[in-house]
Amino acid sequence: MLGPQHYPPLLSYLDGIDLCLSRQLLRPTPATETTLTQSFVALMDATTQRREELPRFNIDHLNAAFAEMGDDLQAEVRIDTRPHSSHFEANVSQSDFGLVLEYQNLMDSRFNWTAAYLMQAKRLFPTKSGNYDMTSRFDSSDAEQHRRLRDLAAELGEEAVKYIFYCPPVSGFTASAGTAIRTHHNFAFGEMIFDYAVGLALRDAVRDTPGVNAGIWLSGTKNPPVDTLSVHQSAFARTHPFSWFLLTHFQRRGALDHVTHDIGGVRNIDGAGNNSSVARTRDIIDGDPAACRTLIDALGDRARRADLDTENIRPLPASSVTITIRAGSGLDHRLS
Repeated sequence: MLGPQHYPPLLSYLDGIDLCLSRQLLRPTPATETTLTQSFVALMDATTQRREELPRFNIDHLNAAFAEMGDDLQAEVRIDTRPHSSHFEANVSQSDFGLVLEYQNLMDSRFNWTAAYLMQAKRLFPTKSGNYDMTSRFDSSDAEQHRRLRDLAAELGEEAVKYIFYCPPVSGFTASAGTAIRTHHNFAFGEMIFDYAVGLALRDAVRDTPGVNAGIWLSGTKNPPVDTLSVHQSAFARTHPFSWFLLTHFQRRGALDHVTHDIGGVRNIDGAGNNSSVARTRDIIDGDPAACRTLIDALGDRARRADLDTENIRPLPASSVTITIRAGSGLDHRLS
């Protein structure tokens, strides 16, 4: 797994992507959810990063920082996009995407794991004044869509389906809202900072700064998105900044088993435990026809019992982002 020395450059990389995306909501005409997701996927692409010089600390800088530490780590991001029929596009929000995280230890395969998520994007809207405050809402949220997502989570596993919230950076809110948001974060920090590598990294990240400035947040689907307050009031409990959610996947499994709170939330990881939900979710993200057909059939049975319409919950995402970190990639041989 990653050591505490690896967290600062990985955070710089992820936070840079967050800031590039979240600042788009501060434009005179904020981007749509579909455009924001397309931008998110593009920002994760190494070729796009080099061409557009965004973020400033890109994947090459991250790998250079890893190389300087001499730990033989290498990060890789792969972007896959797949075309859909007009029928599919008419019935599925193109803001959906799949997220896959992988850790490959070429020295000891027992430490390998994969996490897979289906993501549903929601954008925060400014108030009528054009500003973002604590009452700004996720106006595109739909009760029927939420019910369908809950049905999907019931079939694939609670942690397999996530909301991803596109918000401005905290610094982009009104002054009073920014103060309120940071107050909620401070309450969370009091419980979340503990004597483990990720907790100490969080302490270091906020100790000499105004705090977490994240604009991209993730949550499960138990509670539908409502407004700014619903995101930040539950910060680091039910909602998690994108960068910290990813970072905590790369800590040693079991390190926090006896700790009540986990900065990243419950993780949908397939490692030594061989979580079948992860395998199913990964197959769906990869577009495996049999896995998609099985899920649609299962949802059909469930939907008939719950009187739901499955036409709007087809599972195949339009694109996927796979983030892989490898340890021992420079070795000539592998240890069992």
